[in-house]
Amino acid sequence: MVGENGGLWFFMSEGKLQRRFLQSPEERAHNRLRLDAAAASILDSVPGTALASDQPYRELDLAVDFCEDVPALPDSAIDKIVEGFEHVGATCKVSSIHVNGWFGAFDKAKGCERFLQERFGEELSENLDRYAFFGDSANDEPLFATFGL
Repeated sequence: MVGENGGLWFFMSEGKLQRRFLQSPEERAHNRLRLDAAAASILDSVPGTALASDQPYRELDLAVDFCEDVPALPDSAIDKIVEGFEHVGATCKVSSIHVNGWFGAFDKAKGCERFLQERFGEELSENLDRYAFFGDSANDEPLFATFGL
């Protein structure tokens, strides 16, 4: 499983769950502090927003809810959330329910590449006909551009 915009991946090996990250523990800790500060600022400046209900389980990104567990907010509020992420230099993408923001140069396609290299010793670019991708959000765009199926 590749998650959090490609910054981490999980797989089972010898009956144990393996977790891998594109960022070092120190980089993740530093970025978490930056994301926590961004969260405080965004939630304060955009009334009606909340952190996503699964935020406690996220390690590399911040998900700001604008209609999953809060009453749906107008597009102007979503734009203001995006501005909040951009103001602090974070990458962000809007999904159907959240605005996700993160620090780092990664996306889901890069995460898939690293997962396949590590887990199976495969190069994604040489095996695109073996895999299909399903997605529904703006942060899936790198995978739509990568996979033919």
